[in-house]
Amino acid sequence: MAATVAVIIPTYNRAELVTQAIDSVLNQTRMPDEIIVVDDGSTDDTWQRLQEYGSPVIPVRHENNRGRSAARNTGILRSTAELLCFLDSDDLLTPHSIEVRADRLEANPEVGIVYGQTNSVDMRTSTASEHEQFHISADADLFRNLVKFNNVPNLALMLRRESLPETPYFDPNLDTLEDWDFILRVAAQHPVLDVISEVIGLYRRHDNMTMLPGKRYMDSTMRVQNRIYSMGAFKTMPPVHQARTCCSHAINRMDGGFAGKARESLRRSIRTAPWYVPAYGLLLSSWIAPSIPRTLIRLLNRLRGGAPD
Repeated sequence: MAATVAVIIPTYNRAELVTQAIDSVLNQTRMPDEIIVVDDGSTDDTWQRLQEYGSPVIPVRHENNRGRSAARNTGILRSTAELLCFLDSDDLLTPHSIEVRADRLEANPEVGIVYGQTNSVDMRTSTASEHEQFHISADADLFRNLVKFNNVPNLALMLRRESLPETPYFDPNLDTLEDWDFILRVAAQHPVLDVISEVIGLYRRHDNMTMLPGKRYMDSTMRVQNRIYSMGAFKTMPPVHQARTCCSHAINRMDGGFAGKARESLRRSIRTAPWYVPAYGLLLSSWIAPSIPRTLIRLLNRLRGGAPD
């Protein structure tokens, strides 16, 4: 018997975009059993538009704006399906998205998470491109890939209900990167995933994206990074991988203007793997010229045609 599937869509004041997102789900080759759209206290006509849909669309409304995490959590609690996936209200699923991911989970009961490839679309210029940062190889350890930086968008995933982390599923206390925190906690329990080569979603860029000022964004980034250091799955990684992760976080912190916080990560790297030489160079750079490490990495990646590490 086929497993039941729910798609959870949080939205706030995106009446035009959320209807496009819903329509992309209704255009699937395998129709999900539930499309739970959580209107997080919108003040435009989002709620009225949601009333125009029938089954399997299930509109749910928050009277006040409580944030994306609370909206997604409401959707999870409202759902009854065995398989769950998420779609932000400004993104789209490709027509085979549900079918290929659900089929893969049904065929592999030992797998808790599947991941499909995602392309980036700039709605301002109508240009589409493969987003290198959103691609993980089939033999990847998901947790080890995720600890350095957030490279898995929510819409790429489908997971079993029993693979959900402890509540609150998405942390409402994080201003942003709550999706990174969520999938890290999932991956800590289920580090091996199944990867689908097919593009299953479109991550859309536009002028009204929710973007936080630099300091608030970095505050959330560092909170998630610090949580990583305390996770059992991180502590059991080989010391050199822990050290590399700490260095990656340090570069991110220096790039954000937080040299002091970068040094905290570098000292952790040195304590964990004293033989890992790059940490010493980065520590020296954090005092002399914090902008150098990120600049060099960007240059090297441009020369080799790769994505930021």
